[in-house]
Amino acid sequence: LSNTYRQSNTTAFETEELAELAPSIVKRRRLSAEELRDSMLAVSGELDGEPGTSESGEFLYGAAEDISAMIRPNRVAADDEYYTTFKKRSVYLPVVRNMLPDVLSLFDAADPNGVTAIRNETTVASQGLFLLNHPVVREQSRAMAKRLLAVDLPGSGAENARIELAHQWAFTRSATARELEDTNAFIKAYIQTAELDGVPESDGVLKAWQAFCQSLLCSNEFLYVE
Repeated sequence: LSNTYRQSNTTAFETEELAELAPSIVKRRRLSAEELRDSMLAVSGELDGEPGTSESGEFLYGAAEDISAMIRPNRVAADDEYYTTFKKRSVYLPVVRNMLPDVLSLFDAADPNGVTAIRNETTVASQGLFLLNHPVVREQSRAMAKRLLAVDLPGSGAENARIELAHQWAFTRSATARELEDTNAFIKAYIQTAELDGVPESDGVLKAWQAFCQSLLCSNEFLYVE
């Protein structure tokens, strides 16, 4: 993420003149709907950094109803699969006035029906359910897990190195000793449970790391920036 996102709001001031600038320092805030989606794609390695072209307009036109008139009514649902599989930045997502995608609307994206000077910021149960269950989050967690497992980390410390790498990607900080201990215990228990359920070892390992990665993407530390 950019230097702006990494700035702290706990600066110590050396002079009274600097202290007077305190109100202008960036405070902790939640990621916007677009930033949250883009950040998930970034840490999973799935973000397509190429600029958008005409694909969104072509999708909307093709999905609209042909009523043999100069207009084509929108027939794209808020949970259309396109919003899950589209990998470019959120600014290139197709948005129509009467159907804001779930991936944006649940986290207080601007209403496309009007001018929004300041967005509302809500904290509701549906946001947590989205992070736990929506295909966007599940698939990016799985992609992040595959990305971690693809890194060649030989030696007995490979698991700790992967946990450390995941924290660097998601939080831009190192994992604490407690986090290393808890994550190792979680991964081990998950794999053992999967084996008891008859899940192949390779699938169990991937699912364990996917669950761990999703826990990072669902955390407040990922959702908020200093």
